[in-house]
Amino acid sequence: MLHTTVTIDQIQEAFDQFNRGQKYLYNNLITTIKDNQTNEIYLVELFDELRDNVDLFENMNEQFLDFLQFQINWTKQSKVVLDAFSSFQITLISSNTNHTERYLNFLFTVFAIPETSIHDFAHETLQQLVLIVPLASNLLCSIADHQFPFMTKDKDIQIIYIKNLLRLLSYLSIERLRFLEIILSKLIRMDVHASRQDIVHSEKYYIENELVFPLEQQQHDTNQMKHDQANKLDCLMYSIFEYITDISMKNGKFNYEQTKLLFKDLLNIFNKLFLPTHDSSHVQFLIFYVCSFHTNFSDEFMNNCWKIFVSPTVSMTFRQAAICYLCSLMARANYISIKSVLTITQSMVDWLHAYINTLERNSGNSNPNRHLPFYAICQAVLYIFIYRHQEIVRLSDGIQTIIQWRLSRIISSELNPLKFCLPAITLRFAQLARNYQIVFCYSIIETNNRYSLPELFSIDDHHNNTSPLLPSNILHSYFPFDPYVLKRSSIFIRPIYIDYRDENEDLNNVKDLDDRN
Repeated sequence: MLHTTVTIDQIQEAFDQFNRGQKYLYNNLITTIKDNQTNEIYLVELFDELRDNVDLFENMNEQFLDFLQFQINWTKQSKVVLDAFSSFQITLISSNTNHTERYLNFLFTVFAIPETSIHDFAHETLQQLVLIVPLASNLLCSIADHQFPFMTKDKDIQIIYIKNLLRLLSYLSIERLRFLEIILSKLIRMDVHASRQDIVHSEKYYIENELVFPLEQQQHDTNQMKHDQANKLDCLMYSIFEYITDISMKNGKFNYEQTKLLFKDLLNIFNKLFLPTHDSSHVQFLIFYVCSFHTNFSDEFMNNCWKIFVSPTVSMTFRQAAICYLCSLMARANYISIKSVLTITQSMVDWLHAYINTLERNSGNSNPNRHLPFYAICQAVLYIFIYRHQEIVRLSDGIQTIIQWRLSRIISSELNPLKFCLPAITLRFAQLARNYQIVFCYSIIETNNRYSLPELFSIDDHHNNTSPLLPSNILHSYFPFDPYVLKRSSIFIRPIYIDYRDENEDLNNVKDLDDRN
């Protein structure tokens, strides 16, 4: 029997009257509980009585359960009260599993509460619940997704929720792929709303203002991103990087088997989420990071991208994205050996020559839209060479290897790839190719420039798929591992990243034709 003004019999009567539309006694019950929120003895006895009389909830009495879960300030409760409430809920769900979803929703709302003292209670209860009601695990992902804080919420709420989801995986590892997919889908959405260009602009604007008001500089966290969405993403990415590191390193030693399983999950997510997303700037660096732990991971990732590209059943959008990921990784990851770079680039070059051979035999359609795979691979080869040329030429047979690629045949083919590659890539490669005497590109570039003047293209030409003359941006190029500009989380990327070494060179400096040949 409860020691205060409400007995279990009165609770029963309050429910009965409430179900008949009479709310007076029920409202008194609610008021009494509210008045005793800080009364540990009262709450423990209340929950014990309810636990021993779960038949009261055969007709659900949903409003009362919602009140208990969402109107009591759980962050102020002692462990004794939390344990009593958990025991009541577990007993209730064991007697009627229809209450499972409501309680799971409650637990996941707790995961977003900044006060960490209540998180242990939520995790302990969730572990018990999954053991007692195995079917509860089927609800977890949809509820986790539904309760995920919207991206406009405060970053501390976002961080604590994601950290709790990651903690959940320590005892529900079988659900890791699905939970990571939920988390990363949210981060991707945040990522596309914080473009690299906007972030850099915000940082530059802030720095310029700091020069005007230098006394304010010491008042700011140097890792604070000035772009609000980027600042949130930075903190969340840091948490995910930490999670990957914790999985991979146990007691200071690399845990290959556990990391391999995590890599497999991330690779699945890459194919499902990352590959179809064109405008993300940072979330894909998670796969970049995990690939750095072992050559088996980076090799499998590159093979995955190559298989996607060469598969004729895959849409051109995905094929082009796959080759962009492949060449961007090879260009930017310092853990990809130059031997691997040459091996994979050789496969690309062989593919290009085979493509030209087929075209010559069949005298196929010269419409550039029909040859996007060719242009994508050609640009990838040029891009990789621009970033890794210094390592290649240091090899005793480096220059000879490149000469054997017969790039002149590719570049001078009727498909005219230099016309459709990004101008910055074309010009930089032309400069390097001339320096190393491997192929001469400037005469082709000049010819393309003469015949690509704006007046050559009517409005109809831009939309007519049968037109042989198309603007040079036919390749919707995207290099997913362009510089990582988030401040805090960049500490995981900087040690394994290749920056562009020739940033001070003017890529638009086109010399006289007499000097080009």
